[in-house]
Amino acid sequence: MWTRQRQVNQLRSLLRECSPGALAAFGTDLGSRDALAVLQVAPTPARGRGLAQAKLAAVLRRAGRQRGLEGRAAKLQAALRAPQLPAPPMVAEASGAAVTALVGVIAALNVQLEQLSGQLQRHFEQHPDAEIVRRSARTRRDPRRPGGRGVRR
Repeated sequence: MWTRQRQVNQLRSLLRECSPGALAAFGTDLGSRDALAVLQVAPTPARGRGLAQAKLAAVLRRAGRQRGLEGRAAKLQAALRAPQLPAPPMVAEASGAAVTALVGVIAALNVQLEQLSGQLQRHFEQHPDAEIVRRSARTRRDPRRPGGRGVRR
């Protein structure tokens, strides 16, 4: 998880310098499926500006989004088309290549984290004290109880 967060931070830093419209479009969700899918097809500001709303909706659909496709696509299109200072073409292309590489790394890390989480969950369920740990975690911080606390200690 730390490695993934470092990669997302690097992507954020790169977008801040080369594509602030994309950074504004995704904010803190840079590691999400939506952000990675859009940045994969539009790693540069020029490519982002050129995306039609229908294309954005299709990209979001392929990424797994099911609800609010048109509204999300319209918001993304507006953010990607927002005015920003242009970088020299060579710099923009080099930054786009770096964005593409980071998107690939983050996407791979997301897949690995999902697999690891599933394995941990299966192994946790096999642990002889799994129910005790689960119950203990619920009583320590139960949001359904006033003050968010479980049993007083």
